[in-house]
Amino acid sequence: METISAKQVDGAVDTSTEQNIGGVKSFTSPVNFIPENPEPFVCMRMEGLYLYWLKDQNNLYSEGDLRLGPGLNTEVLSLQKFQEGQWQEPTPSKI
Repeated sequence: METISAKQVDGAVDTSTEQNIGGVKSFTSPVNFIPENPEPFVCMRMEGLYLYWLKDQNNLYSEGDLRLGPGLNTEVLSLQKFQEGQWQEPTPSKI
């Protein structure tokens, strides 16, 4: 008889009470999260070291897309915007 893992059984995880479930989640390919309301971004995508907010889930380079990840010139987290054909960081005076 084949074993069925708990996450495949409907109702195996109690969603009505507070609980902690330990574990590690890793992705072998990019993951898209689609919101119920697609305005102004149709999806949030995790890929590589970046978390993207995309206007087109099939294109990481649409004008106005946002991403959070390593800075372009620093080793700190940075929110970047795709403008004029490249990822740009806001200047401190425009934050």
